[in-house]
Amino acid sequence: MTDNDKIPDEAGKPDAEKQLEDEDPINFSDRVIAFLILILPFSWSIDKAQELLLDKVTEFVSHMAVLVGLIAFLVLVGWLSKRVHAHRKRM
Repeated sequence: MTDNDKIPDEAGKPDAEKQLEDEDPINFSDRVIAFLILILPFSWSIDKAQELLLDKVTEFVSHMAVLVGLIAFLVLVGWLSKRVHAHRKRM
């Protein structure tokens, strides 16, 4: 290895550390607030979707749809927790 190969690696490390310092971590309380906001409407919609699907498709497909809904719920909680954090930070 030459010295030229080491320079880009060393130059890249401070940039990654600087990005981590710039990011403000989301608190657990922000995630709890997002969870509480989403739990009732999302659970209601999953319940209604499962009632509709059980009449038209097999039980396996219905359970897979619920699984996809749960994954979507977790993604939405993550997204909403960032929004809640930004809102609380502005205040």
